[in-house]
Amino acid sequence: MRKFLINLAYIVIFLLVVNAILYEIVEDYYNNYQRKMNNQFEVVLLADSHGAALGNSPEKIGIFNFSEPSENYIDMNRKINYMITNQGVKKILISVDDHSLSQYREKMHNNDRSIFYCEPFMSIGHFFKENILWNRYLKRYLVLLNIKSRDLIIAKARSLVLKQHRMETNWSKLSNDLKEKKVDDRFRFQFTQKKSYKLESILIEIIDTCYKHNVELIGIKFPLSDSFSKKIADSSYGADSVFKANNLRVLDFRDVFSNHDDYFYDQDHLNIDGCDSIINILERHLLN
Repeated sequence: MRKFLINLAYIVIFLLVVNAILYEIVEDYYNNYQRKMNNQFEVVLLADSHGAALGNSPEKIGIFNFSEPSENYIDMNRKINYMITNQGVKKILISVDDHSLSQYREKMHNNDRSIFYCEPFMSIGHFFKENILWNRYLKRYLVLLNIKSRDLIIAKARSLVLKQHRMETNWSKLSNDLKEKKVDDRFRFQFTQKKSYKLESILIEIIDTCYKHNVELIGIKFPLSDSFSKKIADSSYGADSVFKANNLRVLDFRDVFSNHDDYFYDQDHLNIDGCDSIINILERHLLN
């Protein structure tokens, strides 16, 4: 029994050391998220990785990019309420892409991080529910139990191996067979599940909140490569339709680069050249 307890103690110590090392790797994932907000802009962009790919370039035309990979409407709603309370935001551009109301997007989220933006408004009961029942701190500090942390570590490892940043990758240089495989894989990942009515209700709540506080809300559909756009066809979950039903403007850039595979680093994310081009197009649309 004594030997068993000693071996168990060694295993526990080993796991704690590994967890501590991994925690150092993913801690910036939380800290950088909380430091990201900038209240000097009256126009804000909210999106997932499609908007995050633009980096700081929207600032050139007076737009603060508050996007983050994996963001869904729950995360965006929390940010909107925070901005309305704490800064003078006047206009919000929010993604209404074809996958935005999918169950995939409901499951892939930043809810454990975006809770930061609604903590000032929480009741004690709400705080307990979000932080204890949903194991917010367990997910953050027990890295070995957090699936998302695993993905982050893999992504960082890849970035160390790949010397060339993916934003410099050119989709047009891939073979047609490889393009087709990547398009099929992404489609199965995002468009083979049911619609998320939970996210749809949150999107309607966002629309109501912006209307109540006189914040102009504009939908934006980010560019897709021609092959991926054709693959999706009419498989959209209809976030843009919710906007149109509420007489809200939608900037539909889905096919604006249909003849420019060189503007993408994968099937649905812009590279550096694509980002520069979409910023110029976005500026013209906003001025009009």
